[in-house]
Amino acid sequence: MEVKTEFFNFGLIGKFFSKADLSDSYQVICDRTCRDLDLEDVFRFIDRTRSRPGQQYLYYLMRCIPATTARGANGSHDCGIFSKPLAEKSRFRRADQAA
Repeated sequence: MEVKTEFFNFGLIGKFFSKADLSDSYQVICDRTCRDLDLEDVFRFIDRTRSRPGQQYLYYLMRCIPATTARGANGSHDCGIFSKPLAEKSRFRRADQAA
């Protein structure tokens, strides 16, 4: 997908984040830090969502670090290939690379 060129209404996009219960979060990126880091520009660049609720949830994920590791655990099993021995990795090579 390409970078979106549509108008981004951050008042609407940030509404889910502003209404969410953040009391059990490990860390929340405050508005000042968000402006300092130009997170709205980062959001514009990475947004590939197909719906407004999707945009709102992505924005929430950018601004809130949960206290549990559940969010990070979803993708951590995919990184296991980097810690496996080279012999095991060879089975993942494409057919045209096998010799």
